[in-house]
Amino acid sequence: MEATIRVNGIDINYDDTAPGNNDLQPVLLVHGLGGCWQAWQFQEPALQQAGFRTISVDLRGHGRSSKPHAPNTVALMSQDLAELIGALGLGPVYLVGHSLGGMVSFNLAATRPDLVARLAIINSFSRIPSVKPKAIVKLIYRTSIIYGLGLQAWAWALSWELLPHSHQADLRRKLVGLSAGMDDRKVYVEAMKAAVKADLRPLLPRLKGPVLLLAADKDYTPISAKIVDLELINSSRYGTGEPLAKLVEIKNSRHLSPWDQVDRVNGELLSFFE
Repeated sequence: MEATIRVNGIDINYDDTAPGNNDLQPVLLVHGLGGCWQAWQFQEPALQQAGFRTISVDLRGHGRSSKPHAPNTVALMSQDLAELIGALGLGPVYLVGHSLGGMVSFNLAATRPDLVARLAIINSFSRIPSVKPKAIVKLIYRTSIIYGLGLQAWAWALSWELLPHSHQADLRRKLVGLSAGMDDRKVYVEAMKAAVKADLRPLLPRLKGPVLLLAADKDYTPISAKIVDLELINSSRYGTGEPLAKLVEIKNSRHLSPWDQVDRVNGELLSFFE
């Protein structure tokens, strides 16, 4: 059931597959930049079938949530989710975040460990790696399309970047369709700036519960960057027993692993949640 709730001074839109059913373990799913709750359409059925209650959220500035013309930060989006969990009476959740949603999820799990029992991060990072010439060119390319042609044109270009194969045509159309909810350039750029400015490295050693890092072999950021995050998370456990976090590489996948490697991602999540 899709609904909207007032938290942290804004309206947050979300989809809850079992409203009020506190007998099921809740899984909170957090999409990436420019996405919306339907980004998890290939994970929700598998999680429901396994007996979980899924709550997929539209981050502030995305989907049908409020789009305030104000500075945005990863910490602010994390606070939104903390208040959402409290308002819905969810208790400790299994938290899954992709890309920007992964950064928000890192922040939430580290600052409010009482709200998160398990944390799964997909193609995300604690800090965007140092800017290189190639990345600068890509950023100029992105912003020129956004400001010159609009967000829908950028969504079309991005769909080909993330899903380039001929057999992925239907997925590209779906992705462009979902991006229609991100229709405010100023709000989109504020969310992008939130990701660029965030440095969550000091928070990673504070994580308490089990952590799964899923990393695509063809993601924007290399596996080596995720290994740095892995080591930071596990640094608080050195010499005390089993590592807190593990990293799993997803082969033949780009940044949108929940769409281009559905079975593999779902299998890893279900195994982690057992």
